[in-house]
Amino acid sequence: MPDAVPASRMAGTGQVAGRGDAIVNNRIGRNDPCPCGSGKKYKRCCLDKEPPRVLPTQAQAQPRSPGPAAEPACEPSSVPGVLHAEPGPLSRARDEWDDWNDRFRACSPALKIDMLRALLAEDRAPEFYTEFDFVGLVLDLPQDLGESMEGTYIAFLEEMSASRPDVFGLGAEYFVREMAYAYVGTGRERESAPLLHYLLDEAQDPDSPVFDLIDLLRLANLYEESRSLTFAAIRQAGHGDLMPWAVDELIECAVFFLHHEAIQAGRTTEALAKLCRELALIRCEPSEQCLTAMLAHRCGAADRQIELEDLLGRSEQAGFNLYLLSLDFGHWLTKERRVPPLVAEAMRCFVYLGIIEMRERSDRNPLAIHQQRLDKYLAGLMGFLSLHQLRAVATLMAMPHFCDFLASVRLMNEREHHRGQRICDELWSQLQEALGDAAMRFAFLNRYLRRGGLTGN
Repeated sequence: MPDAVPASRMAGTGQVAGRGDAIVNNRIGRNDPCPCGSGKKYKRCCLDKEPPRVLPTQAQAQPRSPGPAAEPACEPSSVPGVLHAEPGPLSRARDEWDDWNDRFRACSPALKIDMLRALLAEDRAPEFYTEFDFVGLVLDLPQDLGESMEGTYIAFLEEMSASRPDVFGLGAEYFVREMAYAYVGTGRERESAPLLHYLLDEAQDPDSPVFDLIDLLRLANLYEESRSLTFAAIRQAGHGDLMPWAVDELIECAVFFLHHEAIQAGRTTEALAKLCRELALIRCEPSEQCLTAMLAHRCGAADRQIELEDLLGRSEQAGFNLYLLSLDFGHWLTKERRVPPLVAEAMRCFVYLGIIEMRERSDRNPLAIHQQRLDKYLAGLMGFLSLHQLRAVATLMAMPHFCDFLASVRLMNEREHHRGQRICDELWSQLQEALGDAAMRFAFLNRYLRRGGLTGN
């Protein structure tokens, strides 16, 4: 399409396949997008971590931590900064650190926390905790603690944030994400806001947990928090070695906030002029015609409905029309299903990406729900090292709403509507089974389940 939509992933170009295909095909090149979804190249992200393996099923839950804890790489006395840490104990012998690791692996989860707490109390320099892989040890804890002790784990992270913010900052993107999930799941989502300062610094390098955290904040309807993190990640993207589609996705997230605020201001001449200036700052400069169309479809003021003929083929205009139809869906979610605008935008975006993944290179109906293609897309979100399980759940939860929307605007007949709902219900059961106990992590979304479908947990 022309310059209307800032993100290539939002423009109907089919570039979304970069995440999932490498996982399913079990072939990942050094310069391919990393399958974890960070938006970085594989060689600069997860190349040195556990090697990829073929998925045993099309949807598979993954551990939350990035990998096992490493042994200390060198003598504690040779760790940069340790001998100069003030105050701090003398460095220990190598054998003592080996013994520490042996005892740590063997002890109970509660004692592991006590050992980590004692290590924090030694007041070592941050370089020591980096060399000791303290972040990895902390991130492995949930596997030992289990769901029943999540509160203990979160309390430890809170304690670390308060007592050793310098060490907390070493793994802030993972720690903040874990704490935000716990807060959202227990109705304390506003407590996530004070933690974001760790991630807003200009020098921060946006990583995969940040993308998932933005998704979480949007789906938890935290407007200001998700807005600030989105724009911070855009500013940081210049030095983060992100893949182009990852930058595009951040820009698309930002576009919603700018569009929404212009619409709330009444789309006045002043509001539109401000909007154009702000869009230019994030390298998004659509034509006046395209911008007008996007705003009209976002707020339900379009002068004509998108028809099936508008979507056929592979032209740029057909891709843009599909994007406009997704904006109609977002507005419909808010008006007809009473979904908050920010949550509706996230669901709209996820459904659109799924539709692009399934779209055929032909003149056949691009809105048809293909079970194998949707299954493959979800597998990419759930695959090796991925931190996008939330997006998989939200995508599949939104698809039945999308089928209802298409039926309401007569773009899906009764037979296609029934088939689409059946496919979503079958995949939902498989996804919930693959998630297992981890499904409770996403239970806060159950309020958006479509009545009559997708009711199982």
